[in-house]
Amino acid sequence: MPIHYFHCTDGRDLVLDRTGHRASRRQIELLAAFVASEIMKGASGPINWSEWLVSVQDEKGKLVAVVPFPARRS
Repeated sequence: MPIHYFHCTDGRDLVLDRTGHRASRRQIELLAAFVASEIMKGASGPINWSEWLVSVQDEKGKLVAVVPFPARRS
């Protein structure tokens, strides 16, 4: 299974995934939603997540998917 990187940004701040995750094409959106959820859970204070996205790239740096953060914390 190829490694994909799940970087998160709102266009101003950036959380880089330097490790990556092994994921098939079918798993990418589900894993992106999980990554977003974990970042939201780990944040302190009120944050507007409406502009945050997960940018998924393959091992060569090619953009594979862009997944918006969920509307609210789970």
